[in-house]
Amino acid sequence: MKRIIVYAAQSIDHVSNEQRPGGPLFYAYQALRAIGAWETYVEGINRSGGCYAVFEHQESDGRRSSRILRKPRCTSIDLNQVGGDAALISPIDLEIPLEHLDRIMSQYKFNVVDLQGFFRIVLSDGRIMQGNSYASELVGRIFTSAVTRPENHVFKVSFEDLGYDRLASYTLLRMAQRKGVQFVITLSEEGVIAVTASGSLIRCTPHLIVREKTTIGAGDILSTLVLYGLLKGFRFTDSIERAVTTASCILSKRSHNGLEIVENVCRDIYINGSGSYCREVYGIESVAITM
Repeated sequence: MKRIIVYAAQSIDHVSNEQRPGGPLFYAYQALRAIGAWETYVEGINRSGGCYAVFEHQESDGRRSSRILRKPRCTSIDLNQVGGDAALISPIDLEIPLEHLDRIMSQYKFNVVDLQGFFRIVLSDGRIMQGNSYASELVGRIFTSAVTRPENHVFKVSFEDLGYDRLASYTLLRMAQRKGVQFVITLSEEGVIAVTASGSLIRCTPHLIVREKTTIGAGDILSTLVLYGLLKGFRFTDSIERAVTTASCILSKRSHNGLEIVENVCRDIYINGSGSYCREVYGIESVAITM
């Protein structure tokens, strides 16, 4: 039995006047259920009872606006989790301090790090500000966590997290190439662009575009599937292709509110690893301008 440890606060989401569970742990479980990965167990880290966040989400025209109604108050985080095989590190709002990242990553052979919670700015009314002028500086510090075994670590951020800023995207892609780390920018229903440890650029677009259902949790689902692929021994590029394909399947097959998914419903798609168009691309400038 493989164990994936999720470093993130739990979440309660308010969507269309409905209260529902959410957060990286919830959607990691959903992803593994959809592909029937019962040989892999996902669990959260030990925390104090106040370590949860409350969100309000609104979706319109393929974009989402969010407010944090309650920030996580995490006073007791176990940094010495023992026995896990891989870690999904996905803080919501700095409940995982940046200075602890190296220590956490060193405990696991494989890590996927979602960067949004390290540089997210929350305004006084709870609105989440998209983009951060200090993002490049902070991400540069974070990338140094992967100086050893870069093929075992993946860093991820969404185009939304960057405020749909093409220049910021260009800067981070170039930085990942220089530092030799595996890095992914998700582009909502348009797929992802990724940098490999050797510096190659990969663009993956799913054949199935999901627009009529909620995309809440899509990033956590993708991150979990990438991490699962590394655990299974797939190369990074193979893990990305399978993750993009299967995440689209999960978004299309789960219930309209995004809470329910039938066991094994996307297993064959994950195993076959087809259903997305992945290609190597050249020239960061053209990629950043057109995405």
